[in-house]
Amino acid sequence: MLKAVTHLLLATCLLAQAAHGATPTERVRFSAMLEPVFMEADGTGALNELHSKLLSALPIATETHYAPPMRADHNFNAGTADALVPDFCNAALKRPYVRSVPFARIQRHIFTPPGSAPLTDLDQLKGLRVGLVRGYSYALQGPAGEGVQLVWLPSQRQALRMLVNGRLDAIVANAQELGAIINAEPLAWPSFEPKAPVLDRALCYAFADNQQGRQLAQAISAEILRLRDNGELARLLGPSALVKLPLSNHSKEQQ
Repeated sequence: MLKAVTHLLLATCLLAQAAHGATPTERVRFSAMLEPVFMEADGTGALNELHSKLLSALPIATETHYAPPMRADHNFNAGTADALVPDFCNAALKRPYVRSVPFARIQRHIFTPPGSAPLTDLDQLKGLRVGLVRGYSYALQGPAGEGVQLVWLPSQRQALRMLVNGRLDAIVANAQELGAIINAEPLAWPSFEPKAPVLDRALCYAFADNQQGRQLAQAISAEILRLRDNGELARLLGPSALVKLPLSNHSKEQQ
């Protein structure tokens, strides 16, 4: 039923644009943030599987271009993409936008070498060698990073290897992502405190704030809610899935 409503919403949008002499977008361009393990450029990962399911509900052609988060964010802000995924639900963007309902959450923790005492606060990283993945945004890039020796690396896999081998004092990462890397290697689990994330934020889709974008936000939100209600969202994303989602759309006025 929700899928039928989704198709009707977008069909109505396209007809309305035609009636006003506007040319609807022939293909909706999604700017996708590369999230290792979850959203890979080759189409693998749990977020990619979810993304494909959501796009299949849209009666309009789409294309998805992958880039590191900062580049993907720039592509949307510059207007070369119609939508951004995944985006922090409470992040401010540089162009008018509307958002879908949240569909997942991301947590980051401080990880230290296996067997060491876990750290629970960014202030505890002063004077330490901390590995971060280049192209991603971290609080340590601001005032919280003063006195921290930042070591920029090309991948979380390399950061984890260096941590386990004692070449780093800490890394900031997502536990599920590290779990997938550890299972594939295998590597020893580093120390961390599961109840003390240094980042815990919801993820949404962001769309350009125009007629088509607003209709797309409604359509994607309806499909997210359908997948939540039938259990598919939890199956795909596991602990990252948001099982209790607000029904209202997250627009720029709510940031």
